[in-house]
Amino acid sequence: MNSDRNISKTITKGKQEQDSEKESKRRKRSEALSSTSEQENSMSEQATPNKSNRKQQKKKSKNNDDPINEIDMEPKVVDDELTEVIKQMKQMNSKLERVESAMKKMDSRLEGTIKKGDGTIRETIKDLLLEMKEELLKSMVNRIEVLEGKLFERDMENDKLRTRLETLEKSITDIKQESDLIVRKTIREQEMRKQGENDAEQYSRRNNIKIKGIPDPDPNEPATETATKVINFFKEKKIAEISMNDFDIVHRIPNRESKNRDIIVKVVSRFTKDKIIRNRKLLKNSNVYVNEDLTKINLQVLMCVKKKMMDEVKDAWTSNGIIKYRDQMGHVRTVKQDEYQEWLDLPWPNRRQ
Repeated sequence: MNSDRNISKTITKGKQEQDSEKESKRRKRSEALSSTSEQENSMSEQATPNKSNRKQQKKKSKNNDDPINEIDMEPKVVDDELTEVIKQMKQMNSKLERVESAMKKMDSRLEGTIKKGDGTIRETIKDLLLEMKEELLKSMVNRIEVLEGKLFERDMENDKLRTRLETLEKSITDIKQESDLIVRKTIREQEMRKQGENDAEQYSRRNNIKIKGIPDPDPNEPATETATKVINFFKEKKIAEISMNDFDIVHRIPNRESKNRDIIVKVVSRFTKDKIIRNRKLLKNSNVYVNEDLTKINLQVLMCVKKKMMDEVKDAWTSNGIIKYRDQMGHVRTVKQDEYQEWLDLPWPNRRQ
């Protein structure tokens, strides 16, 4: 390191000396020119006794003396410049020789250091590596700090999102529960509405009875003839003594074939209807069946009770639109409307069995 500093000082010193030599050269050139001009002036003053002679001598000196002086001075100036250039070249060569010798000394010193195993270079390299390592560590630490900051921000955002997600999930759960409640409530209301409609429809049929099996030879049979057949049949089977005044409506129910049509009878008094229903057991051995006029859903459930659970149900009937059955133990049970769907969902038995 000291040798490098010495070399740089030597080069700087050489440049300074060159600059000073150039400056001195310029000074000498200007002095030479000034001295020649002074000599010319003095010679012209001594050689002119009067004005006319002076003018003539000036003309002669201009014509004769000036070119000679210029010719004499130009080689001198050129020689001086060459001398100065040669001198400067020699000085530069000597300085370059000194620089070269210093470089050789430094090379030999480095070779000796490497050969002797001096730890200077190792220490230098070690210091450089340590500096590089410290710089890398600083940059890595800075990057890690930046990444940690970003990760912290991400964690904060994730926490906010997680909290928001939990809130949304809770809201969704609450909405779902409310929706389920509304759905269940709606279903229940629909079921109750259907039950109410069914009850209302069944109540409107409270005085109706349906008769199946009375011959129907005439597809255009009038209602009065149908009513007469019903009165005569009930009287013959000793079910009830009724007349035309006991009927409100009597007519046959149309079907596709217009044959063996059922008869709907609406009596004026409910007591008359109940009496007919009670005495229908007298028709066991006949092909005529007397039943209450049921709604569509009540009729479907009654058929399910009769046919789907024959191993448990011994008999099934209706009383004022209410479905009842007797089990194998002889107990009479009532089918509630809440149980309707269970009976409807039961599978029908295999007919082959």
